[in-house]
Amino acid sequence: MKPTPTERAAYVLREAFGHPYEQIAAVLERAQTNARQLVQPGAPAPGRRAAGAGGRGRAPVAARSDPYVSSLSGP
Repeated sequence: MKPTPTERAAYVLREAFGHPYEQIAAVLERAQTNARQLVQPGAPAPGRRAAGAGGRGRAPVAARSDPYVSSLSGP
């Protein structure tokens, strides 16, 4: 099952940028509990992992080039 855009955003914010669930919940306008649940469906399918140790490699090209996502990671 393909993750929704919100699930993908939650996953990228958590795994690529390391944002806490509290901040993800605020950005996505969700409860913190919901933010935790959103991250799981956005995870890569078994057997497919992001580059780097622990699956925390560089963000996908689309995430790096999105000005909204870039603004969340700071300068």
